[in-house]
Amino acid sequence: MVLSYIKCFCCHQKYTWEVKGDVRIEVKEKVKGKDGVDDFGSLEYDTAIELAGVGRFHHLITFICGFTLMSCGFDVNLGGYIAPTASAVFDMNSEKIGLIHAVFLAGTISSCFFWGALADTFGRKRILVPGMFLDGVLLLLSSLSHNFSTFIVLRFLSGFIIGGPMSLIYTYLGEFYSERKRAKVICFVALAMTLSTLILPVVAMTVLPIKMSYKIDKWEFNSWRLLVACMAVPSLLSAVLLSLMPESPRFLFTKSLHEECLHVISKMFEMNTGKDRASFPVKSFNSKQKVELIGPGQKKLLSSIVYKIEIMWSQVSKLVKPPVLNTTVLCTTVIFTNMVGYCGLGIWIPEFFDRYEEAGKLAPNATLTVCGARTVPRPPDDEDSADSKIFSQRTLLFNIIIGGLSILGNLASGFLANRVDRRLMPVTLMLASGGAVLYLILVDSTMKLLATACLFYVMIGTAHAVYNSIMVDLFPPSIVGMGVCLALLSGRFGAMMSNIILGNLLDQHCQSTLIVTGSVVLVGAFASLFIPKNLPHHNC
Repeated sequence: MVLSYIKCFCCHQKYTWEVKGDVRIEVKEKVKGKDGVDDFGSLEYDTAIELAGVGRFHHLITFICGFTLMSCGFDVNLGGYIAPTASAVFDMNSEKIGLIHAVFLAGTISSCFFWGALADTFGRKRILVPGMFLDGVLLLLSSLSHNFSTFIVLRFLSGFIIGGPMSLIYTYLGEFYSERKRAKVICFVALAMTLSTLILPVVAMTVLPIKMSYKIDKWEFNSWRLLVACMAVPSLLSAVLLSLMPESPRFLFTKSLHEECLHVISKMFEMNTGKDRASFPVKSFNSKQKVELIGPGQKKLLSSIVYKIEIMWSQVSKLVKPPVLNTTVLCTTVIFTNMVGYCGLGIWIPEFFDRYEEAGKLAPNATLTVCGARTVPRPPDDEDSADSKIFSQRTLLFNIIIGGLSILGNLASGFLANRVDRRLMPVTLMLASGGAVLYLILVDSTMKLLATACLFYVMIGTAHAVYNSIMVDLFPPSIVGMGVCLALLSGRFGAMMSNIILGNLLDQHCQSTLIVTGSVVLVGAFASLFIPKNLPHHNC
């Protein structure tokens, strides 16, 4: 990357432009445009984005993308809050509860590359809007499920659909910003996922205690179904808000739809500056700029799915060959171990609180450990249990505390990212979270459980954010997208396996299961020691 220093001698003003490789900016003679805005005629894409400025448009689309990501977070964590009541309705044990979590994650895994290929072919907006709408519809249908099998199928489909928007929203938002602002904004918006862990228990605290019953034969609509239906509202609203936004200008540019791209950027300029879009200084893009790395005669193939698959396979093959192989192994390992805890055991935190509180009521004079609480016989379900088996207000309050502390953890990591060794944070965070999992075996009071759960979830969640930032630096720029995608795929697989194991073994082999889970997280801490010491820093 070379910086060309251009001086306009006729006006004695200086301008600095960014030049990438062989692509040079075509700077025409500067002409005074309308409203005193300098008209530079034909420029490269990134320069046009810079000239559009940052203002109201960017604030609006950042809010909408953050809201969409938060809606995705609601769907990811919903299963943990409906488990107690749904278990009474569907006659579920821990194995089936684990299956609910696992099938949702399996859905996100199965669609990981599928949505990326479609988004690169048809556009980001054309995937995001239908995706969020369908997710809302599936949540509404899930609230009306008559049996466990139907509910499981709908949760899988919901995971399959939401896997697209959950990954693409970062790409969509980032392509409205210039390269130097992109990383910082994405790091900021990522807080919306953590914010969902704070808002969801607040909503659950309001909805779940509601005494309501609407029966049709053996089917009954009660508070847990209402909570699922409420979570459909943010998804549907996200679809509406995204439909009001334009397509990504970067996508339009790479498809050689330059007029449409320029229309979007000039609209951004109008909203950001309050000036008429006709006064936008860029009238066309540099015709010499290469926007796609394809050979002659291949351009017509770019829109085909077959060509996209060939490109993906080419990128994957680079990821599994030296010298990138070491980076691939490192990133997939640390993300796998992280998500075994974060989206594996982390989803079970509300259930841990609920089971411990319930065991304390059934055996008030006993000193119970977390694992001991799972051996206390539970009373048989009666016909009123669907109304009574909800999280206690105290359990929901505990989860609100965890969500609030998690946000603080993410903010702290952003503050420290450029100030400490990039290996120090992930190693420390994963050590603390792995130790917290092992200490769960010894916990024998509600307050100790709260403190340990806070330590675990805040540390593991903050480590997840740090890993996402580091991965962007580790992979070569040409294949960073596929590299991050592959690493997250391994992480989701780890989370799915974790939920299956926890569901099947937690009640019978609680201590062994926690030891294995904690050990896997500690492996992630050890693997983090191999992160290269000198990495370029993000602005987050």
